[in-house]
Amino acid sequence: SCSWRAMRPSRRAERRADRGEHLLQAWCAVGLGFQAPLRFEQLPDLLAGLAQAFHFLETLEAQPASVLYAAAWLTGTSLYRSFNYTHDAKPGTVILSDKANEEWPKLANLYMHVIEKDGIKLQPKDLITDIPVEYKAKKDILQIQEMFQDSYNQIMKKYGFGYLEGAQVGVFICAILTRFHCVSNKDLDPNLAAGIVSMGFVEGVKTCPIPLK
Repeated sequence: SCSWRAMRPSRRAERRADRGEHLLQAWCAVGLGFQAPLRFEQLPDLLAGLAQAFHFLETLEAQPASVLYAAAWLTGTSLYRSFNYTHDAKPGTVILSDKANEEWPKLANLYMHVIEKDGIKLQPKDLITDIPVEYKAKKDILQIQEMFQDSYNQIMKKYGFGYLEGAQVGVFICAILTRFHCVSNKDLDPNLAAGIVSMGFVEGVKTCPIPLK
């Protein structure tokens, strides 16, 4: 006969189920509509915690492009950390690898899929990746990591997410911000916004980050 212990789901399975529930909450959040100002209390706890921790709009002087850069860089950086590199490179060093080339397009594809579900239908060939000067980020990737990456990773850890899942959640954050700036606020062209996010993914996943505290 089966014992209670044998029938009971393993702790690992329970953790996977919990993570799946939180990821489902994140998926649901993508479909929410926003009215300016952005109402973070409408989001599930995970996304609300991230948004409140970053204070994107205030910290980055309400510059939409900088907000998207920050979210995309942190997303790419989380994916970078999921590779568990053993090298001792200086922060800011460009790290090229087959793994990065294989994995970052998956984030970009997920992002495009999510924003399409939200009514923003774009063609990859139309994305603006030659970013005009007035839309360049006001802070560089290392400054953004210094400001936000510890809060980002603490929140991921709170919900039991590893670095790969942290990158996936970052995609949802980027999608929410894209909707806000391209649909609700209409202060960014969708092809420019998606170009910024895609470039941010690439730069994040191929740049050695500063150490976590």
